[in-house]
Amino acid sequence: MNQPKTPLWRKYGKTVFKLLDRETIRTIPLIVEERKRDKFSAEGITKRVIKAAVGRERTIEEERMRTREGSTDREREKEPTSQTIIRRMKRVRDVGVLEERVRTVLREQFYRLKRKLKGKTICLAVDAHDEPYYGKKHYWTCGGRRKQSTTTFVRVVALYLVHPGRPILLDVRRMDQSEGHTALMMITALLQWLEDKRYSFRRIILLGDGKYCYVPLLSFLSANNIDFIVRAYPSRVSKTLGSELQRHNMLYRGKSYRHTLYSRLSGYFSTREIVYLDDDGINVYATSLSSSISRVVNLFRRRFRIENAFRDMRFLLLRTCSRDPRVRYTLLFLAFLLHHFLHYLLALTFSPSFFVLHRFIPCPFRQRLFFSALSSFFERSLSPSCGGDH
Repeated sequence: MNQPKTPLWRKYGKTVFKLLDRETIRTIPLIVEERKRDKFSAEGITKRVIKAAVGRERTIEEERMRTREGSTDREREKEPTSQTIIRRMKRVRDVGVLEERVRTVLREQFYRLKRKLKGKTICLAVDAHDEPYYGKKHYWTCGGRRKQSTTTFVRVVALYLVHPGRPILLDVRRMDQSEGHTALMMITALLQWLEDKRYSFRRIILLGDGKYCYVPLLSFLSANNIDFIVRAYPSRVSKTLGSELQRHNMLYRGKSYRHTLYSRLSGYFSTREIVYLDDDGINVYATSLSSSISRVVNLFRRRFRIENAFRDMRFLLLRTCSRDPRVRYTLLFLAFLLHHFLHYLLALTFSPSFFVLHRFIPCPFRQRLFFSALSSFFERSLSPSCGGDH
């Protein structure tokens, strides 16, 4: 029986936590509201929450109880409780303030990758992540299919850079109206930022599932010379072509045709649709690329990196019973940021060509040994300046 694969964060989570020096922790937009009479500093509380997230414990209180073993009463008073941390999280006026802070940090880190990505073709993937919620429905929750014994979720939409290199988080925000409308807002803000920074690429390709076959979004992408590959809803023509592919047993084959979509907001929009038959059945894609069918399908497969990112991110999400949206979204954004920091560190350390070469020509590179040595070096060099509390 195959052993379950250990998540990347279970291997290197504590190592990356040691690499987060004092200045980096200050950039994490978790808790910045600090008052003069506060017993604990914002930096110390942030480090406590991060340590609980990357450790084996799933709650802040479990991490606190573990660290209290063998400590004196004076040392225990220096550790904030979970209730103290939650009260500090509730000082934020609105979740929109947290979104803006997260976006600022992600933009600054994305700009540092300018030399490695400039002039290349990049693939962006957009998708929504639903976190189960077991309370009464509120204005900040949404419904969906039953999953984990609930139909109420806290939903966020994330935008990732999935090619080249490792998945890098570019933006994450709450769902507004619909997933397609939220993706339109994210792409608009990203293009405006790229224009202000004079950050150019050879080509940008957006990948998404069927919820992003949204005519206003596709029209906006075409107007700004951005290619897209999204899952399309089945139509009469696609069903007919799919039946022909199945009848002739044309596995791993496809056919393309022109199709017109309609929306009340944007009117009619003509696009190319592809019907492809594989082991999963008939798949329909809407794309602006004129490449071959196999090339389009292979590009779309890179979208599943965002699904892997969501799966690994959940190992960093702390449990809470709070029904305050500020607490829920703060812990959710923190999990996204911590998962992003690991891949961002790898993207800065190695070039994308290294991972391509390592895939086809395996070389004896020991990641665990490398990160252990790197973390011990940073721990020795940063330990004198890593003060936490007042």
